[in-house]
Parts: sequence; C-alpha cells; structure tokens
Amino acid sequence: MEDSKNNTKRYTHTLLQKQRMDFDHVRSEISDVLHNQLGSSLTSLLIQLQVIVDQSQEQKTIDRIQEVREQIRECYDIASTLHKKLKNDSMKNEFAEFYPWLGQKCSDLSEHLGVDIQVDIQEEEWEETLPFLANTTMIQLGKTYFGRATERVSQNIHLKISHQNNEILFSATDNCLSIEESKQEFEHLQKRIELMKGSFSIEHKNNLNYLNVKVGYKND
Repeated sequence: MEDSKNNTKRYTHTLLQKQRMDFDHVRSEISDVLHNQLGSSLTSLLIQLQVIVDQSQEQKTIDRIQEVREQIRECYDIASTLHKKLKNDSMKNEFAEFYPWLGQKCSDLSEHLGVDIQVDIQEEEWEETLPFLANTTMIQLGKTYFGRATERVSQNIHLKISHQNNEILFSATDNCLSIEESKQEFEHLQKRIELMKGSFSIEHKNNLNYLNVKVGYKND
C-alpha cells in the first residue's frame, strides 16, 4: 500500500515536471518569435518609414507617417514587454537605455570573465537618452560585439565613444581571434545602420580587431 502511494507521488511529480518543461518550451518558442521575427519586422518598418520621412517634402505626408511610426513603436514596446516576461527576464536588472546598459555590461565582463575593458567617453554622455531606433540599434550592436568578443576569448577591449550633433561614433578594439570570421553576424546590423545614414566596418590587422560604427539619427 505504501509503495503504491509512493509510486503515485513519483508519477504525479514526473507528470508535473514534464508539463512544466513543455510549457517552458512553448513559452520560449513564442518569445523567440516575438523577438526574432515580429520585433525585427517592426524595426525594419520603422527604419523604412524614417527613410520616407527624410525624403518627403510634404508636411502632411510627414505628419501622417510619424503617426504610423508611433503606432508601430507602441506595438514594438508591447512585443518587447511580452518577450521579456515570457523569457522570465528581470525587468529591474535589464537596462532599457544604451549607456546604462553598456556600463553594466562592461562591469559584468570585467568582474565575471576578467576582461580588461577601457572606455573613453565623456562623463556627461553616460546620462544621454537616445531616440528609439538609435537606442535599440546601439544595444543590439553591443550585444553582438560583446558576445562575439567573449567567444573569441578577448582579454583586452578598448572602447571609444563620442556623441554629439545627433551622431554617435563607436569604435572597439580587441586583441584576439579575427573578428572578420564573425562578419555574417553583423550583416543585419550593418544594413540597419546604413539605412540610418551611418557607416559600419570591421577588420583584423596586426593581430588586432577593429570595429568602427557611425550612427546618425533625428530626435523622435
């Protein structure tokens, strides 16, 4: 009798574990769709609409497109919030602004992976709040670069950032495996940056890797 009860408990526990794993899997798949497909599509629409705004001469057309962009931005924010909740990310621990995010990322890499990071940036720029597209672009650039830099086991990273006249200049130098092998990972970002009238380049020479980016923007 006792064995039967124990078996029932074990079976119930196993069943609940399986249900939880199945639920987590579905939740993760939905989250990935929201982020990788819907989020990317909405961002692409925002960029293309901004290009039309920049080329348009009629104020009525510009105003209408800006209204549409604002609606798309709201959809993006909803998708982003759902993505974070489904992934069970901590909203409190994840910075939404590029400069605070960069500061935390550099601190984490130094503390947990022993990466020596030097950052050349004016102190007041840490307080800057970027427009939506520039902010999401810079955060995605940072995530891609740091992810690849740690995979290439970079132990020394030198960042230079200047931000003035609605233009961000970002350069990164590190001393490990060739960054050119990661070129494909940056292709989507390169297209986005070039649509924003910016520039993007990566190269490996003299045993050093160089990433140079210019991102221009208009205030939202």
